[in-house]
Amino acid sequence: MYAGRLVEAGPSGERFRHPYSQALAAAFPTVGDPASRLAPRGLAGDPPDPQHLPGGCSFHPRCPVALESCSSVAIELRPAGDRRTAACVLVGESIA
Repeated sequence: MYAGRLVEAGPSGERFRHPYSQALAAAFPTVGDPASRLAPRGLAGDPPDPQHLPGGCSFHPRCPVALESCSSVAIELRPAGDRRTAACVLVGESIA
């Protein structure tokens, strides 16, 4: 979920498709790699104010692969692989 909206759903063992889900997964340290604990990765920018959400995809101001349409088009969950859905205009494209 991002800004109170479901952006992705599916089995936990499958590759994430939404850029927010990918950024969250990348922020976790790697198990067994002590160096990764010392170099945490996060997201650029700040989360949106829940009372003043941006138009379109709420994640677009922080998204590293946002398109112009992301600021005006709110994509609903759509198929993103076997038993996975994601709310991203790039689902079906290579965003990894």
